[in-house]
Amino acid sequence: MSRMVGMWKTIANKYPVTRGMATYALLLPASNTTQQLLDPHRKKYNPRETLHFGVFGAFILAPTLYGWVRLANVIIKAETLRGAVLKAIIEQFTFAPVAYTQFYMCMNLMEGRSLQECIHQCQSKIPQTWKCRRLFELELVYPGVGGWSGMLASQASNLYLKVSGETPLMFLSFVGMQLNNLVALKVKLWCVRVLTL
Repeated sequence: MSRMVGMWKTIANKYPVTRGMATYALLLPASNTTQQLLDPHRKKYNPRETLHFGVFGAFILAPTLYGWVRLANVIIKAETLRGAVLKAIIEQFTFAPVAYTQFYMCMNLMEGRSLQECIHQCQSKIPQTWKCRRLFELELVYPGVGGWSGMLASQASNLYLKVSGETPLMFLSFVGMQLNNLVALKVKLWCVRVLTL
């Protein structure tokens, strides 16, 4: 067992992206499982959907996010709280559309849909997802519940405090899982109500 742990540490140190891959391979399926089990409209658990989230997290999202974080550190070199907040805000408007596109394309392809169907899904869902997410975050900021300010604070604190080299992605992943669960439980109904007004 200690030999395997040693091998894992060697690989993780040589290829830092593997930490994020392992983290997202566990957290995204856990988040999806939680969503499925807590969704009152679901009749039964779908393990295939959970597997799709694991594949997406490990092989698509983690490497992309790793590259984005490295690029953001090159673009904004400031290691101050102000620089960290700036990075977090920029991420909300630059990386989010990329992440949404990846998510809808990959999930639809894994479900066996054609490329045209995937493109149509992206065109119809991404603007609504982005709009709904921004509106929901703003709604939460003003009543003082958290929302965008909470997510921004977690991202900024992670960037500013420079948690040890192994932990930032795991920290963001854990925060992302919690936000994902919140979104799954609350946002869907909220968005339907607000976007149909």
